[in-house]
Amino acid sequence: MIPASSPSCNVELLPFIVNELGIIRETKAHQKPTVEQHEPKEAQFVRSASEYRTQNANLSTDSNSFVKPAVTEESIEHAWFGEQIPLGASKASIEAYKSQLTRDSLRESIEILIVCNDARMTDEHDFLDQTYGNREMLPFDIDSEFGVSSDRLAELLTEGGYDFVHYIGHATEDGIKCLDGDLDVRTLDSVDVGVFFLNACRSYEQGLALTQRGAYGGVSTYNDVINEHAVETGEMMARLLNRGFSLRGALEITRENSTLGDEYLIVGDGSVDIAQTEGGEICANFLWNSH
Repeated sequence: MIPASSPSCNVELLPFIVNELGIIRETKAHQKPTVEQHEPKEAQFVRSASEYRTQNANLSTDSNSFVKPAVTEESIEHAWFGEQIPLGASKASIEAYKSQLTRDSLRESIEILIVCNDARMTDEHDFLDQTYGNREMLPFDIDSEFGVSSDRLAELLTEGGYDFVHYIGHATEDGIKCLDGDLDVRTLDSVDVGVFFLNACRSYEQGLALTQRGAYGGVSTYNDVINEHAVETGEMMARLLNRGFSLRGALEITRENSTLGDEYLIVGDGSVDIAQTEGGEICANFLWNSH
């Protein structure tokens, strides 16, 4: 869905999305939808800066920040190019598509970074460490970082050259939580990241900033998520991405087979993946899906 209010941007988008062979229409949406959320029945550990929420806590972001596209049932993924945060659709950005035009040639292995910034979440890290790269025919290099500072995280995002970054920890609209404070991705000039999963509360703004500074696409959240649900989501997404599913395919299957609510959404290009099969043979092209 393309915003009718920006015709020059519309024309610029067409070469990137026409190959998806979907339906392209003007943006039509409910401007102030009701935001559904899973509120904890008692004080529970959530992946937010405040860390704990209770049944009476207000988990929702300002409703003015959301839109609900009028049609979201025609395909696996609907991409929203308008303003605000879409419910039931991916938040696409033209920068994510443009970044892929200048991609480097394929390397011999897929570089993955797992960052765990909360010691209470190491169970998810341990599962991921055993899941990513367990395919014998496809070489993976996996780096793990624990309790990183804001400067170190900035270095990893801008100079690491990782194909995929899986972040475990806390976030707010204003930054990704580090040992010495928050890193606001919007303060970085560019990032050298392919695909990402920010498994933290309210990571939408930071995920969108990644796609606007060089990343191709990823998964983030617009609300608080209960830790046990986040662990379940992280583990299932890891299995699917490792098997070659695209972001949109992995998220759709995870929604259907877990307690995941609508808190997670794709930002950037939902067709990207980190490992795919092509012609029956494993290849390391994580940038494009076969059409």
